[in-house]
Amino acid sequence: ENIASARGVWHREGSTFIHINAVQPGGVLHGISLFRFDGERWMESASFAERAIYQRGQWLLQNVTTTLIDDQGTERVQESERIWDTGLSPEVLSVLIVKPENLSISGLYTYASYLNRQELSATVYWLAFWKKVLMPLGTAVMVLVAISFIFGPLRSVTMGFRVFTGLIVGLLFKYMQDLLGPMSIVFGFNPVLAILVP
Repeated sequence: ENIASARGVWHREGSTFIHINAVQPGGVLHGISLFRFDGERWMESASFAERAIYQRGQWLLQNVTTTLIDDQGTERVQESERIWDTGLSPEVLSVLIVKPENLSISGLYTYASYLNRQELSATVYWLAFWKKVLMPLGTAVMVLVAISFIFGPLRSVTMGFRVFTGLIVGLLFKYMQDLLGPMSIVFGFNPVLAILVP
């Protein structure tokens, strides 16, 4: 799960909750907070890093302060640098701050797959992915429906009635897609069905 706002990005990766104040292009993060919990949801540690740089396929945290928490009390550890083992890459982080509708097909697929690997809900991203992938099919179907209204028998109905009926069918198609998409998220059925059923 992730939440992006003007005050940064929250993200969960396994039992660690991550807050990033700012994401800069080129793989630089500012103000990183890592809160790690155990299986019983007790906090084990809290780490704060001034910044992180992505180098050679891994994140390097800089100016890190970690507070370790156990039954005996707390212990504070200072490190000038520490490697951060995470599945987040600059590509995934760039997706976190963009709405699903504005992402490319490859960006949607990458991030939805990442969320699935983390055992997080990716339904919103899969819905946006399938909408984009199946859009040409929906357009082709609407063109065929429009052609059937235009080139039907000319004597049986007026042109105005055909235009009106075509308009109603097109609006129903659009409204069904707009209604079934959010329903697939709420009720948990496959987003592909929400796109194909109308």
